[in-house]
Parts: sequence; structure tokens; C-alpha cells
Amino acid sequence: MMPLAASHIRSHPPGKNTRMLTIIAVLAFLQVATLNCKGVTDAEDIPDVPEYQALSTENIPASAHLDVPVLMGRGPFCQITSLAMMIAYLDTTVTMSEVFAYSGLGAGIMFNEWHQWFRPLPETDPALDYHYALLQNFGIRFVIGAGDFPRGYLWFVEHAKGKLTYTEQADALKFLRAAVASGRPLQVHIDMGLLPSMYGSNCPEGSSHFVVVTGYDGEAVYLNDVNLPHAPDGYKHVRIPLEEFMNAWRAPGNFPEIFGWRAGPYYMLFFDQRSAGALERKSRSEILAMHKHWSRDLRAVFNEGINSDLTKTNWGTFGQVRESFADFLEENGNTHAADAYRIAVWHYYNMTQLPDDQIRSRINTVIIPWEEEARKRY
Repeated sequence: MMPLAASHIRSHPPGKNTRMLTIIAVLAFLQVATLNCKGVTDAEDIPDVPEYQALSTENIPASAHLDVPVLMGRGPFCQITSLAMMIAYLDTTVTMSEVFAYSGLGAGIMFNEWHQWFRPLPETDPALDYHYALLQNFGIRFVIGAGDFPRGYLWFVEHAKGKLTYTEQADALKFLRAAVASGRPLQVHIDMGLLPSMYGSNCPEGSSHFVVVTGYDGEAVYLNDVNLPHAPDGYKHVRIPLEEFMNAWRAPGNFPEIFGWRAGPYYMLFFDQRSAGALERKSRSEILAMHKHWSRDLRAVFNEGINSDLTKTNWGTFGQVRESFADFLEENGNTHAADAYRIAVWHYYNMTQLPDDQIRSRINTVIIPWEEEARKRY
């Protein structure tokens, strides 16, 4: 709207009617932008997902603690790492590389035309978030709750087994405790800048992060997180004073929708299943076929954006994702394919400081050939 209005002003004398129309257009734009930033929703926009009834909030014990294992992953994927720990709580055989592969992070690539950068994602469909792909490929029936469901992630709510709606802090805490007491760890979205007990002064306010709730008592909530700078007491079951946690849990409700969706305030996600046998996970051969399908146009995608400002792309993240996929391939006996990806990984890591012309040359002469060779081998 704004570019059209500016173009109109340049093309015609700015008479009274033109100025009035421009003002109206700008005000309308600002009103829509303000509503979007606040995540305001109309009642009819919220998906018709039933309220989850299989969580008892009666006679919740004063404390509960779950022995949730810590899984370490590569790269800035806290959504995946937190879910991985929850899956490992049900199935202790799961590996971090397996979780990454099941999320779709591995062989895919997309070019973001708006931001002019490459991303190691399977395809351009924004509804195919790797967060959701992981849940889908493990056959997880998930329950999602929040103090508000902004438009940005209503598509995600649509796929939930059930939802929990609440507006009061006390209700959010009640459901959190009930889930843990029922044997279910939770993924929550927090502001790291409001958790000094966990992160000290290392994070500014507004630092978005997903962690796992593993327990509670009358004075605290306990979290698993592998993003701690020093972790002198480990990454597992870290004690957070209750008031501090509630402030950090509420704050993301005011975050801008940077990634297309916003989780909060009081966002929680837990699994309907409570045993490994209840998971309906796809076979590893199906996951490999999925990656092969999502990487089918790799050369074309590279060619689409190869003349953009390539310094905007985080090539280190490409290396981390491909390295994890190589681990998955090796775990499944595809050693030759894993070796080919690891050669590409070495070149990805070494592109981080190169100028554009050298990056383009390396993409054409090394990256694409080894990516295609790896794809042939599995």
C-alpha cells in the first residue's frame, strides 16, 4: 500500500483530495500493522480444534519432577532440540541426528526472495514449518495452549489434537503443573532476558527461546536447556524461581512476528502420547525418500539466487544441518552418502567469510556437484 501511495504522489500534483486519500491510506496501513503486531484475532479465525479434555486439573500434587534426558543438537534450532528431549523421554533410543532428519532439516534448500538469502529448509511452503514436520513424521498428537492465538500460527493450531485456551496466569500455571504431573514434559516459549537465574546477564530482553519444562514445586519451575553459556550445574532440571519464570513465559506475547508466527503469552506444547509404543513414526526409508524429494530441485534453487547478496546467507548453519544429516545417513548404513555430504559440509563452513564472487564459484564448482553426488548415493 505504501509504495503505491508514494508513487501516486510523485505522479500527480498534491491537491487536497490527493493528500486526504494518502492520509487515509497511511492510517489504514498503520491500523492493520498495529493489529498484526499485537496478534489480535477474531473469534472466527481460531481453528475449530476441540478443547483438550484428557488432562486432569483435579488434585494436582504440590510438586512433580520428570527425568527428561538432555540431547545436544547443532545450530540455532531450539524448537527442534526442545522437542527432541521430549521425544527422548518417551523413546530413549532416539538420536539428535534422527530428530533433525525427521524435521526435514538435512538435504533441502530454499531461496528467500524477500530477504535475498538461502536457507537449509525443505521447500518454500511457509506452512511446512520444520517444527510441525517433526511432530508429523514422528506421528505425535500434540496439544497446544496459549494466552492468545495470533494469526501468525493459527495454521499450526489447526493440526493440534486439542487446544487449551486461557487468559489468566493462574490458569496457565495450573495446566503446566497438570501436564507435568501426568508425566508429560512441555515445550514453552520464553524470553531469555528475563531469566537471570538461568542465563545471567548474557541475554538482552526480547531474546526468543524454546525450552523444556521438566518439573515444578511450590516455589520454582525446572527446565532443560542446552543453550546455557557455562552451565556449571549442568543443562538438566535447572531450577528457576516461580515469579521469574512466569515473567519470562508471559513476555513473548509482545514479541513481533519475526518468523511469521508468535508463540505466547504462556505458550505450551505437550504430547497426547505417553509411551514410545503410542508414536506412529514414519520409517527411516520414508524419511530418506522425503529428503530426496525435497532436494530434487537443488541446482535450480541455487541458480535462482546465486546473483543475490550471498553474504546474507548463514553458510555455517548449512554446514551444521548437513553434518547432522550425514550422521543420520551413517547411522542407517549410507556411509558413502554421508562422506559426500561431509565434503560439502567442509566447504559450507569455509564460505562464511568469503566475498560473493568466491562464494558463487564455490557453489558451482564444489557445492552443487557434491550435493548431487551425495543425493545419488542414498
